[in-house]
Amino acid sequence: MRLRALLGPALFVLLAFSISSTAALAQTGQCRGGANNGQSCTSDADCPGACRANVQHPVCDDATPCPDVCQGGDTPGAVCADGLCPGVCQGGDNAGAACQKLHDPVCSGGGRCSARCGHDQCGRAFCRFRGSAELIQPEDVKDDEETDAVACVN
Repeated sequence: MRLRALLGPALFVLLAFSISSTAALAQTGQCRGGANNGQSCTSDADCPGACRANVQHPVCDDATPCPDVCQGGDTPGAVCADGLCPGVCQGGDNAGAACQKLHDPVCSGGGRCSARCGHDQCGRAFCRFRGSAELIQPEDVKDDEETDAVACVN
């Protein structure tokens, strides 16, 4: 008799947990953009941004900005913490000479370096949930009689 008294509440707790887990699964979305693009999410916090030009696309957000990267030159997208990027002089007296920054003195006579170090942008991301009014199509339509199963959920 005592076993029955214990099993009743235990089954109730198990059933309640099962229902709450199912409800949580229904709130799963999909990351759009950023480092976790295409992965499942439950909030925007699950979808961090990713640096756009950086070849390694590190994670970024308001608290973690993207590092400066080479724009143009020989190593576009590489981190340039020292402000220098390898490139070549375009125009001027030393066209074709090696240079490391946009207005490098090596590129005298009106030339410019093909590379510069600049700020990278953080490509923001978000968690996208299904809209509340989406058209739902049945997956297995076998003949014309089954096509009336389309519904609009509000």
